[in-house]
Amino acid sequence: MIETVFIFIAYSVGTAMGLWFANQKIRKSIEDTVDNLIAQGYLQTKKLPDGELDILKWYDRQEFNQKNLTSEE
Repeated sequence: MIETVFIFIAYSVGTAMGLWFANQKIRKSIEDTVDNLIAQGYLQTKKLPDGELDILKWYDRQEFNQKNLTSEE
């Protein structure tokens, strides 16, 4: 009986650790991908007053570009 409990606990802990490590890897991969897309110009962003980057939607990008073009003239 004690062996069964030990195996169940070891399996549960191992599964939890695997899920946690996989979650961290997925988050890091997504963060790196988005950063690369921004750096290569595939995603346009706007810097907010608090320093955060806001990814612009396609229709926001058009309005943002028109405002920047008209304000520079």
